[in-house]
Amino acid sequence: MRLPSEEILQFIEANRHITICRDSFVSREYYNPHHSEGKNNPVYYANNGRGDGSQTMLVELKGVIYVVDRTGKAHPEPIEILRSGRGR
Repeated sequence: MRLPSEEILQFIEANRHITICRDSFVSREYYNPHHSEGKNNPVYYANNGRGDGSQTMLVELKGVIYVVDRTGKAHPEPIEILRSGRGR
């Protein structure tokens, strides 16, 4: 999983006055309206500023805002984004 570009995340943060987690994301299969956690922690959409109507899915869990993306399997906990040590 790759987060949206830093430019998009900064646009959303500036417009919504929030801070988005950069090192983890959550499972769309778990946080959706058909799953109990999706009902308790509703996902919302934020305009990503590209001007084409596209949006980024976000959810707030325990005071932290995460990007929501497909994982293929429902994961209840935030999933850490692993970064390669190459190219650093």
